[in-house]
Amino acid sequence: MGKNMQEFLSKCLVFAENPENSDKESTGLMMVNKSIKNYMVSYEGWFMALIGFICMFSVFASPAVILPLIYGEVMDEFGWTRSEATMVFTYKNIFTAVVSLFLIGPIVQRFGLRVVIVGSCITVGVGMLAFLFVNSLTTYYIVGSIMGIGMGGVFVGVGIFISRWFYRNQGLALGIVLSGTSIGGFIFPIITAALIDAFGWRVAVAGISLGIWFIALPLYLWKAKENPSELDILPEAANTSSDFELIEKIKAADLGHELYDLLRHPMFWLASASIFLVAVVDFGMLQHTMLYVERDLGLDRKLAVFSLSAIFAVSLAGKLCAGWFYDRTSIMGIRIWYLFMSATVLLALSVQGVLSLAVFAIARGIAHGGFVSEMMIMAKHCFGPRLMNQVGPIFYGFFVIGAAVGPMILSIMYDHFGGYTEGFVLFAGLGALAAGLLLWVRPMYRERLIAIESRVG
Repeated sequence: MGKNMQEFLSKCLVFAENPENSDKESTGLMMVNKSIKNYMVSYEGWFMALIGFICMFSVFASPAVILPLIYGEVMDEFGWTRSEATMVFTYKNIFTAVVSLFLIGPIVQRFGLRVVIVGSCITVGVGMLAFLFVNSLTTYYIVGSIMGIGMGGVFVGVGIFISRWFYRNQGLALGIVLSGTSIGGFIFPIITAALIDAFGWRVAVAGISLGIWFIALPLYLWKAKENPSELDILPEAANTSSDFELIEKIKAADLGHELYDLLRHPMFWLASASIFLVAVVDFGMLQHTMLYVERDLGLDRKLAVFSLSAIFAVSLAGKLCAGWFYDRTSIMGIRIWYLFMSATVLLALSVQGVLSLAVFAIARGIAHGGFVSEMMIMAKHCFGPRLMNQVGPIFYGFFVIGAAVGPMILSIMYDHFGGYTEGFVLFAGLGALAAGLLLWVRPMYRERLIAIESRVG
């Protein structure tokens, strides 16, 4: 927030609390004061959050979730191995990482946020429609890569969009928006499985894209407002004076580092490595759940679809629980969550029937829900809010690359050993290693802020 913005908000806050002492220029602020009072019921930013939720549900969740349902189908039709079938996820994530790390920022700066989000929605929709024409490994990987380009733009773009509208409640708003991925993860496997049975996997993927073309994209074009004015966000930003009282404490707690300083700091790379490893494990397991349950355990296809949907449904509660837990325990809580995730991998080896499958799905859902949010928390708690916008995307880049590598590693190990046991044991070890690396990662900024607040208290 710039200096002019802070001065403007301060004036508005003074007027809201002491209108009799304000100057004559505050006529317009009377309207602002009224909007502050009506904030919870009328703030426009909450409608923007709804638009972001729909974008994450229709544009980001749908292509991410449906891929595991078509792996078996393409293997049967083309005779591909598991490595070949699941490699599309790796290509998708590589392009997502490249776009997120290197392209989104410059494009937003030069052409604006609307170009990024609208272009990304169209790109994902085109990629899903292009599945109608898949007839070889090459075309299969190309359309997956196209989806990846768009998905990176949607995830980062929507995050910027929502963050522009919220000052006090940024975390809450982003949590609501990201819950679209969990709800989509619950709904889309069921819909996709039904469409595959009725029309085949090509039409199923293309059909799911209709939500982009007829709901998410028109709604965004019609109602989204990417650049809120100072008056637009004032009801949310100035609802309380506590934010302004914390400014000096936040400045005092700043570590004084720049990004190039962090790149020479071992703790930065240990945190990045732990995020990479946990993404390898989490997404490797996620992309192979359908294949493992249906083809290796021999359980009914409907049970396999249920297990995938249940993981995403439970992950919604996992997101809320993890956020609450991380706020109170910081890096130690993230370390505990990583160990819990490692244990859920070994739990897969005990699945034999419906009951054990349900236990596994619930545990995996809780574990999966704790990821993505921990990256921004780690960035802020360790290095402070001033560098969070630079460190956060780097952490996300490591996460996406790990998510791309994980399914590939598990596929290669399956093809080599003829089963998942060795791969699951390795992944459990990698999860424990990720937790172990965090033993040398300290929430330096958070510790300084707590110390300053204690002295002031």
